Amino acid sequence: MDEEYREVINQFFGLYRELQKSSDLKIHLSFSAYSDGIIEIWERKGSEKNCICKVEEKEDIACYEKAMGVLRMHCWEGAAGYDRKAG
Repeated sequence: MDEEYREVINQFFGLYRELQKSSDLKIHLSFSAYSDGIIEIWERKGSEKNCICKVEEKEDIACYEKAMGVLRMHCWEGAAGYDRKAG
């Protein structure tokens, strides 16, 4: 693993863990040499589950960076937007 990759992952999970302190979050990560990387983060409020982040990118670093941007926006907007419901 190179240093840039390691740094981006540390930043991403630092932000994710910080958000977990105030929200019930679940994460799904999928990275493969044969397909785009995917990061999905779901937030549970009561019996509702909302997808607050879904990112797909060819490059792993770009995927983590884009997901961090979405998570930061989610924080600033007070959980508005990115609210696809799941059963």
